[in-house]
Amino acid sequence: MMYKNETSKNIKYRLVDSNGRYYWKTIRPTESIDIPYEYAKPHDLKKVDDIKADAEKNPEGIVNKVHTPRQSPEDKETKLYRKRLVKINGVGNKTAEEIIEKYPVEESLIFAINNGDEIHNRDDVDEKVKKEFLNDGTDETIQE
Repeated sequence: MMYKNETSKNIKYRLVDSNGRYYWKTIRPTESIDIPYEYAKPHDLKKVDDIKADAEKNPEGIVNKVHTPRQSPEDKETKLYRKRLVKINGVGNKTAEEIIEKYPVEESLIFAINNGDEIHNRDDVDEKVKKEFLNDGTDETIQE
């Protein structure tokens, strides 16, 4: 069966000639080759018949692509918030992610600290986070 390389990279595979010797064959992009299905399947080669059928369905070669919006990068405040959490000794990326998942903005974390809520399931992390976010001179605890 004839297959065509529709990918953008060279594909190499090993063949056996009529004398039983092995040799490597390179299929460059847009090249066609006659090989068994078992060789073509792992490399995502397309059948030439399928390519011709696609061309008949869409003779102008128009490709209908759906635009998928990229995920928006983290805003600057969240990055700084994450950096500030990771900077604390004993708080790594995973713990910072868990805290950010529970308290997405820094203000909600400070509010939770002031209310005496549990920040993380580890007490040592709670104490270190409270110390970092309340003793920096910019945030003050609510006095009742």
